[in-house]
Amino acid sequence: MTNYLEPYSITFGRDYDFKVKYELLNPEQGGRVSPAFQGIKWDFGYQHEAIKSNQLFMIYPEFEDGDGNILSNEKPIPPTGIARMFIFRKSKINFHKEKIHVGIKGTFNEGKPIGKCEVIEINFKQQ
Repeated sequence: MTNYLEPYSITFGRDYDFKVKYELLNPEQGGRVSPAFQGIKWDFGYQHEAIKSNQLFMIYPEFEDGDGNILSNEKPIPPTGIARMFIFRKSKINFHKEKIHVGIKGTFNEGKPIGKCEVIEINFKQQ
């Protein structure tokens, strides 16, 4: 039986806001010991002069496979890949739209950084 999650584009009622290429840290680097699966709600942090260095945001990843399709939640998230990012609070889209651009570096966080990423595509045009 396939365990199915509703795509975030349906949950949020809009397309993704941006994409990142990511690399999950291994346990020796301070990353997770147990695997993570599609649907995980990691907080997102990124560097910008208007943002405190430890400030995190509810911007959630939806992971893609090598063909750009949404991963199922039956297998663990690969250690590297591409993720579509969705800003949880629609009222915060303009705040981030002014700061996030291609090349911005960020982190996936669950209390501490467990992955690093870089913005590779912006998709705010649909807002």
